[in-house]
Amino acid sequence: MKRYDRQHTLFYSDPPYWKTEGCGVEWGFGNYELMAKLARDIDGMLMISANDIPEMREALTDFIRCVAEVSATKSGLPMQSTSTLEC
Repeated sequence: MKRYDRQHTLFYSDPPYWKTEGCGVEWGFGNYELMAKLARDIDGMLMISANDIPEMREALTDFIRCVAEVSATKSGLPMQSTSTLEC
């Protein structure tokens, strides 16, 4: 990131969602806190995709929060997971 960090740069991070099952990747909560620190320290902007739960809101409390409406599918079958946009 240091190589490309400029005021006009937008980075996107899509880490495993906290407390979700089946991802297959170990990702401790400290990594979200490190991403928040990184977002504070870079010259550019960092968009972080995260689930909307109290722990994530706390870890990312200093940042603008947008929640997008999402309808998920699994094997072509609709799931009951949706969110709405709040910016």
